[in-house]
Formats: sequence, structure tokens, C-alpha cells
Amino acid sequence: MSSSQDTICTLCFETFKNPLILKCGHNICEPCVKRAEALFSALKTLEPPSKKKDQPEKEKDVPSICCPLCGKVTPVAECQPNITLRNVLSLTKNAAVLELSGAADAGDKKDDSSAHACGFCKGPATVFCAFCGPLCKEHSDFLHVNGPLRSHELSESPINVVKSIKEVTETKPQEGANTVVLPLCKDHGKQMELFCTKCETLVCSHCILIGEHKGHECAGVVQAFKKTNERIDDLLKSIKAMAPECEELVKGYERLRSGADEEHKAARAAVEDAYKQFREIVDECEKNTQREIDEIFKSFSETVDSRTVSLRSLKDECGLVQKSADTTAAKNELLRYTLFKSLKNLSDHLSVVSSAKVPDDAKICQVDINKGMLAKDRFGLVKVRSSFRLGSGRMVFYNIDFDALDGTRSGRSEIETGNNTSHDGGAIYDPVRRIILSVSGNYNNGRSVKLTTMTDDTHGETVLRPDMIPFGNHGQYPIFDTQQFTYFLQSEDGDNTSFGRLDMDTFEFERLPNLPRSSFREFCRGCCQNGNIYALDRDLNVCEYNVSERSWRRLDCVMPRPGCLMADPSEPNNIYCLCTDGRGLYRIDIAEESHTHVENDPPSNFSLGANGEAVLVRVSASEFIIFAGLSAGWHAYSSERNRWIPLHNWRNVRNGSGHLVIVPEGPRGFYHVDDSERWEVVDLSG
Repeated sequence: MSSSQDTICTLCFETFKNPLILKCGHNICEPCVKRAEALFSALKTLEPPSKKKDQPEKEKDVPSICCPLCGKVTPVAECQPNITLRNVLSLTKNAAVLELSGAADAGDKKDDSSAHACGFCKGPATVFCAFCGPLCKEHSDFLHVNGPLRSHELSESPINVVKSIKEVTETKPQEGANTVVLPLCKDHGKQMELFCTKCETLVCSHCILIGEHKGHECAGVVQAFKKTNERIDDLLKSIKAMAPECEELVKGYERLRSGADEEHKAARAAVEDAYKQFREIVDECEKNTQREIDEIFKSFSETVDSRTVSLRSLKDECGLVQKSADTTAAKNELLRYTLFKSLKNLSDHLSVVSSAKVPDDAKICQVDINKGMLAKDRFGLVKVRSSFRLGSGRMVFYNIDFDALDGTRSGRSEIETGNNTSHDGGAIYDPVRRIILSVSGNYNNGRSVKLTTMTDDTHGETVLRPDMIPFGNHGQYPIFDTQQFTYFLQSEDGDNTSFGRLDMDTFEFERLPNLPRSSFREFCRGCCQNGNIYALDRDLNVCEYNVSERSWRRLDCVMPRPGCLMADPSEPNNIYCLCTDGRGLYRIDIAEESHTHVENDPPSNFSLGANGEAVLVRVSASEFIIFAGLSAGWHAYSSERNRWIPLHNWRNVRNGSGHLVIVPEGPRGFYHVDDSERWEVVDLSG
């Protein structure tokens, strides 16, 4: 291809004037595009209304131009300036002027480059690039000498640049060569030969120097493509390795669904049978009750009939006596004495009978209906509750910005805290039932067990239930298994080996095997991992309670100081321990029965409070945050940043004593400290 063909528009057959590149990759003059756009608008006005109505909405009033070489249509709005071709035309024109003026001869003479301005800073150009145009020394060093565009050929003369462009354009690519066609920048019209590593997108040199990506680190496209291909290969290997696991999970869920269908039928049949039996019992009870009513009314009728007959007989007797008194025979003295005794008995009988009164209305039978049994919300013949849970731990990623935590502020909620203390106990949050269970107590005011059912984000209905935990006055530390049960360790009051659990559905307490040959360490909270319970004994050994086997075992792992154990669902083989007395954070390997020190940047006056709470939450696959009540106040720790920050705006913790729960919704934190009447609530989403 000759140089004249490279610089001539195929529509007007003149040298390019402000060339624009079409979607097909061919070029056309800007004046030609404008003439085509004007012609399109004129033709639109001549179209009949019926044709406009039949046209699709996307094709109406969209000026387009047809490429004279390949015939592909490109909307005028998508025609972009071809900056590279414009630079070539400018350099060619300058070179021609220099040759005609004699400023440059055919030898090795150099032209006056100061006549050209840098395309970035408009300063005097010192070198020329066929792709980037004139460049000053600063920008040529930044991108070409020391930057990712080292492959661009630089020259001190625009004439040499034109010659090199001609050689490149006339050189045909080798057959089978792997050539990459780079798109043009929509903002600057230049080829996007760079890759912004921060934004992970293709950019041009102008974007890096003067555009939106100014100051960002960048790399060459080839290098970036190579790294991207490596990452793609790694992801494909990972996906390939996990595909069989997903297939097994799918099969497992299919088996689960099949079993659930059978269980569904069996459950409905059980309920139907229960209510059928109940209906039979109800029908029998109804018959017996009706029989009782019939017997009552039968007895009443018999009594009334008997009394009626007696009264009628008495009335007849009165008439006979009256007739006897009037007879002549009755005038005999002896007979009159006998008549007197009969009349006396009859008069006494009549006085008793006449004193009785017949009621105006009959109150023979009273029916008492137990309305409480008939209420739908209280009628509990058959109770159904969900027992379906997936996995031993629920993976939740909390949307928390660690850097913004320092500015979070808390406010009083409408949830009561119980007795005004945060000692010797703890709190858990059940996200399935939306319940906060808190236990507090000390030697002075005894134990307080508060059960709060959340009604909305900051309100809840609280009841006092000290009877739910049949242990001592204080020293019960709750552990929620993320599913159904809350376990309790008793570590004080002389009874420091007791262990049990509370069903969060029925609130029934079950005693479990005590910790053998030792006792629970006071002020040490346990955790649940993989469905099992972990706690520290008197000698700071890590102990494991196997829920399925209902037995304890002591791991060969001893912590340096007492502390709070925390579980991380994303690490099923590990638990964490935040120790007191400034010993920091430790990771405990359950399988290996060993521990390693994790945190190396503790704050000043660092120590987990004797009654302090610590909660671990996941914010991403690579980072978790620990909220803790330290002796110096509430703090937060980031595993990714490996540093603690104080939560200045949270209410002070007295001697590190405070209860804390974190809820996924929001997310929000609920905490309270000594002498607080209500829980404090804080929005953690920033």
C-alpha cells in the first residue's frame, strides 16, 4: 500500500481532513461525515408518515454512514477521531514543508524540533512518536524510556517517523502471527496500549498522564494479558477442582429433597391422624357431656313430678279432713281428740310445704366453656416447629468498613438490659428467631436472665427468666451453636463443672455431662465450631465437648492466659482466643492441637477486660474484624490490616466489663455496660 493511498479519503478522494475511524476500522473525512449527516436529515423530511410509523423505534432519527470500502453501516455518533492518523498527516505535512524549504536535506541533518509542541503539556517537543505524536523529554521518559511503551520507536526528526510509519504500514504481517487489535480510547481517540492495574481496565497514554487515571500504576498490554491469562488458568483449575464437589452437593440436595417429600407426606399424615384421634375424643366428650345434661334434666323432672303428686295427695287429704270435721260422728269427744291430732300433723306438713317457693325461671344446669382452649392462638394440640438447618455454621459476610468504625456513634435502644450489671455472664444473638439472650450476675444482686424477642431493628419485648438456667447465682457463660441450642458453662459459686443447654424453640433446659477431672476457668468464654463446644478449664487447657458423642476431651493445647474463645465459620479447623493481660490474639489449630500468636500490634494499655466480651465477624473471604471490650474501652481489630483502633464514640467500658452482640441485619451492634438501663445500638455500616 502506497503512502498516498494511506492519506486519501475513499469518499471524496482528497487528503484526509480530521479523519474519523468507523466501526469497521476504515477512515473517512470529518467533512464527508457531516455532509452525509446533513443528507440523511434532508431525506428524513421527505419520507411519508406511514413509512416512519412502520419503522422500528431504534432505527428512527439515527444518522448513519455507510463505509465506501466494506459497506458496513456506522452511526455518526459512534465515529471517533483517529488521533494516530492525524499525527501521521501532521508529521507528513511538516516533513514536506521542511524538505521544500531546504531545512532538511537527504543526509543526516536534523530538523528544528522546537517548532512542534508536546501533545500532553504543549511544551517544546524533543522527540517524535508515530503513535503518540510530538513529546517533550519529561513525557517521553515517563512513558517510552522508563514506561510500558518502550516498544514505540522514537525519533528526533518527524521525517524519520514518517519513514518508519511507511515501513510498518507496508510490511505485511507474517502468516499465523498473533496480532492483538487494540480498541481506541473513547475520550482521547488513541489506542489503549496500557493497562491500569488499580482500575483493571485498558487505557491510553493520555488517560495515564492527563485523564481520569492520572497517577495510577500501569503496565503494558502484553504483560497485563499474560498475567490475566495466568489468573484465568488458576481460576479454571480451581473451578475444575471444585466442580466435582458441586456435583456431589447437587446430588446430596436431590437426595435431601427426595427424603423431604417423603417426610412431608409423613408429617401431614401424622397431623391428620392426630386430629382424627382428637375429633374422636371430642365427639366422645361431647356425647358424655350431653348425657350428663340429660341425666340432670331427667332427675329434675322426676323430682318435680314426685313433689307434684305429693302436693295433690295433700290437697285431697285436706278436703277429706274438712268433711270429717263436719260429720255428726265427729262430735264425739274421743273422735274429736283423734281428729285434732290428724289436723295438727296436717297443719305442720302444710306449713313446711307452703314455705317453699317455686323459682320464676329454671336454673337447672350451668355450662362452663373454657374459652382459652377455643382460642386459635392458644390451642396447642399439635405443635409444629422447623428443625431444618444447613451446615454447622452459617457463613455471613458483614458489610462493615473498618476504617469508618472510629466515627460510629451509639444511641439508646428500647431494649432493657436487666439488672444494671454486665458481670459474670454474656449475651448471644439468635438470628433465626431474632432473640437476644443475656445473662448477668454478681455476689450482691444475684443473677439476671433476660430474653428479648426483637420486634424491629431497635425494639424488643423483654421478659425476665432466671428459672431457665438451674445453676448458681452467677458465672454462667452462654454459647450459641448457630442452630437451635444455647450452651451454658458454670464457672463459679463452687459449682464450676456444671454444663447444660437450652432449646431456643421450647426454652427447655437439659443438663449435660459435667467437665471431668477439672473445672471451667472463670471469666473465660467458650465458642462453638463444627457443632462442638470449646472452653478453657482451670489449667487453661482447651477442652472439646463432642455433641454427637456427648463426651468431653482435653486437647494438648494450653493457652498462656485466660481469654475469650471465638469461632470463624470460614476456618472450620481453627478457633481464636483473645487473651487478657496484653497477651494478644492466638489461633488454635483444633486438628493439630497447637496454637500460634497472630496479632503483633496491640494498643497501649491492651488487655481484655475480666468481664469483657469479644465477637469475631467476617467482612470478606480474607478479612475478619474483632470487637472487644478492653480495659481501655471498646476497640476493633482488623486481621487484614493487623491493627487495633479505639471506638471513641462508644460508651465507656468500666474495667472492661460489657456485653456485646452483632446482628447481620444492618449490620448493627448491641452492647451494654455497667449501670446502663438499656442496650446501646450502633449502625456498623458507616
